[in-house]
Amino acid sequence: MSEEIKATGMEEQEVESVHQGMPDSRGKRRSPWLWVPSSYYAEGVPLTLVSFMSVIMYKKMGISNKDIAYYTSLLYLPWVIKPLWSPIVDIFKTKRWWVIIMQLLLGIGMMAIALVLPLPAFFKISLAFLWLVAISSATHDIACDGFYMLGLTKHQQTWFVGMRTTFYKFAIITGQGLLVVIAGWIEAKSGLDSVPVHVAATIESRPKMEYIRCVPLSQEESGALEKMPYIDQLQFYVEKSKTAQNLDVAATYAYLADQVLSKLRKLNPHDPQIFKANELFSIIAQPLDHFMKDKISVKNDEVKQLEGGLRVIVSDEKLNIPIQTIPENDSQVTLFAAKRWNILQGQMEETGREMKEKKPGWVKKKWKEYVSANLENFMKKYFAPEKKSVAKLAGNIGYVYFHLSKPPDAGRKVTVGFGRKRGDNSIALKEGMRFIFTKENWSKPLLAAIQIEPTLKDTTEAGFLATAGNIPLSWTIVFIIMSILMLVFCVYHFFILPLPYSDTSRYEEAHRSGTPFQAGDFLREFYETFFSFFRKRGIIAILLFLCLFRFAEAQLVKMSSPFMLDSQEKGGLALTTGQVGIAYGTVGWLMMIVGSILGGFLAARDGLKKWVWWMCLAINVPDLVYVFMSYAHPANFVIICTCVGIETLGYGFGFTAYTLYMIQVAEGKHKTAHFAIATGFMALGMMVPGMLSGWIQSIIGYQHFFIWIMLATIPGFLVVVLIKIDPEFGKKKTAKASV
Repeated sequence: MSEEIKATGMEEQEVESVHQGMPDSRGKRRSPWLWVPSSYYAEGVPLTLVSFMSVIMYKKMGISNKDIAYYTSLLYLPWVIKPLWSPIVDIFKTKRWWVIIMQLLLGIGMMAIALVLPLPAFFKISLAFLWLVAISSATHDIACDGFYMLGLTKHQQTWFVGMRTTFYKFAIITGQGLLVVIAGWIEAKSGLDSVPVHVAATIESRPKMEYIRCVPLSQEESGALEKMPYIDQLQFYVEKSKTAQNLDVAATYAYLADQVLSKLRKLNPHDPQIFKANELFSIIAQPLDHFMKDKISVKNDEVKQLEGGLRVIVSDEKLNIPIQTIPENDSQVTLFAAKRWNILQGQMEETGREMKEKKPGWVKKKWKEYVSANLENFMKKYFAPEKKSVAKLAGNIGYVYFHLSKPPDAGRKVTVGFGRKRGDNSIALKEGMRFIFTKENWSKPLLAAIQIEPTLKDTTEAGFLATAGNIPLSWTIVFIIMSILMLVFCVYHFFILPLPYSDTSRYEEAHRSGTPFQAGDFLREFYETFFSFFRKRGIIAILLFLCLFRFAEAQLVKMSSPFMLDSQEKGGLALTTGQVGIAYGTVGWLMMIVGSILGGFLAARDGLKKWVWWMCLAINVPDLVYVFMSYAHPANFVIICTCVGIETLGYGFGFTAYTLYMIQVAEGKHKTAHFAIATGFMALGMMVPGMLSGWIQSIIGYQHFFIWIMLATIPGFLVVVLIKIDPEFGKKKTAKASV
C-alpha cells in the first residue's frame, strides 16, 4: 500500500448508509447501486457469449458438432488459468483502468465477430476474435472483483454480495434467452416465410410405429469382434453386409460399422488407416443405400413444382407421435438411417476435428491397479444395489419431410433451419436441424426425425418452426447489439466508477516517485504477488476450506439432473426434460437468488462469523431432500419442485459464506490477484469431486450415493472449525472522520 494512501487515512472509510458511496480521490461519492449491478452484468455477458451463444451460432451456421465441441471447449481455458496472470492486473495500472479497457476490448472483439460472420472463412476468423473476447473477459473478471473490494467498505461488500450474484445471473439469462430469441426472430423475418410445425405426443389404441429393427449379432460373433483390430472388424461387416436381405439387416450392419469407424477416428484422428476404413464403410453402406433408394425415389416422385413465390414445403404441419416405447438399439439404428437418408439426398456428411482419446499413462494404470479397482470392488461388494435386468428403451419417432416449392436461382443456396420454439422439451429434434437446398436438390425431400422421451406418460405438445432466413445477418445484428452494450458500459463506467484512494499499482507508484520500473522489478513484484498468497497466516486451513467446503455439493450438482431424468428402474424419478427445466431453471434459480440476497443481508447486519455455521448447515443439510426423493420416489411434481427449492435456497444462502470468506482471505496488499487465486482453488474444489461423482454413483446406485453425499458434508463442517473469521468482518463500523 502506498505511503500516500496511508497518510490520508482513506484506505477504508465507513459510510452512514450501505447505499452511500465512499468519498473517492476526487471528493465525490458514488452510490454502489450506480456501478455494482452494471459491473457484474457486464461480467456475465461475455462468459455467456463464449460458453453458450457461440455454440448455438456455429450450429446454426453449419459447423459440425465435432468442431463446435473441440474449439469452443478450448475457449474456456482463460477462465481456468486466469490466476496465473492476475498479478499483472495488480502490478500495472489501476483496477478501474483494467475494467474500462477490458470492456472496450470486449466491445471491439464483439464488433469484429459481427463483421466477419458474412465472410466465407468466418469460422477461423471469428474463433480468433472469440479468443480475444475470452481473454479480455477473464481479465475483466479479475479486475472487476478487485475493484469491488476496493470501491466498497467491508460492510458494503457483504451487503451487496447477493446483488452482484443476481445481476450476474441476469446477464446469463440475457445471453441464453433474450439474445438467442432476437437472433431467431431476425432469422425468421429476413428470408422466406417461416412454416410452423405442431407436434403432439398422443395416446392411441393402435399406435403407428415407423422404425427400423436392429438385428443383433450372435454372442459368438460379438465376442470374436471384441478381440479384433478395428480394420478387421470393418472387414467382418463388409462380408456380413453382402448377406443383407432387407432394410433392417442392412441398416444394422451399417450402423455398427459406423460405430467402429467413430472409435477409430477418436483413438487417433491422424491414423493412416482411417482412409482405408472410410472405403470399407462405403462398401458396407451400399446395401442400406440400395434399400433406401426405393423409398427415396417414391418421395422424390411426389414433389411437383408449384406456382407462386419460392417457399418451404413441409409434409406435415401437424404431426402426431403416439406415446410408445421402442428398444434403444432400434432407435439408434433408425436415427442413423434418417441421417443416411439426408446424405443420399445431397446433404454434406458432418466432419470435423476429433478429440484424440488419450491412452492411460503409467501413473493412471498403477492408480487403477492398486487403488481405484480395489475401491470399486469394495463398494460393489458392500454398497452396490441389486441389479435388475431392464431392457433399455427409447421413445417413439416421427418424421417431417422438407423441400422447396420450385428451384431457386442458379448459384443460390437456401438454408432451412428447423427447431423447437415452444412447448414441452420432452419432444426433441434428433436429426435434421439444418438443410441446404440448391437448384440441383430443391425437389429432393430431406428428413427431420423427432423423438419423444420414453418416460412421457401423458399427452403433450411442442411447436417447431422451419425458417429460411439470413442466418449470418441475424447473428451479425446480435453481436452488434452486444458490442454496443459493452461499449455503452465502457463509457458509462468511465464516468460513473469511483476513484478509490486504494486503487493504485506498483507501476504507478514507481512512476509518481520518479523511480524507473524495470523488468527485474516486474519479476520480483510478480513473484511476490503470486507467492505471498501462500504465505498467508493459516494458509493450510484456507486451502482446505476453499477445496472442501463444497465437497458434497460439488458431487451432488453433477448427479442431481441425471437422477431426475433416469428411469425408476435405474433409481431415478423419470421426469421429462421440460419438468427438469422447470424444477431447476425456474424454481431452483429463483430460490437460489433469494438465498443469496438473504445471506448477504444477514451477514452485513451481524457479520459473517455469526452466520457462518448457519450457512454451513444451509449448504449441506438440505441435501437430505435427495435421500428422501431417492427412497420415496414422489410422483407429485409439486413435491419434487419443493425439494429442489429447499436445496437451492440453502445453497444460495450457504454460498454467501464461501464468497465472503474469499473476500476476507484476499484482504491485503494484493487483494485483486489473491481473490483470483482463491477462485482458482474454488474451481479445483468443484472439479475434482465432480469428476468422481459419476463413477461412485454408477457403482452404488442413487440411494446409497445420496447417503454418501450426506457423509461427504462432514469435511465442510470440519473446515469451518479450522478457519479464523474476524468477528467484525462484514459489519458496519462507526464512520471515521476524514482527513
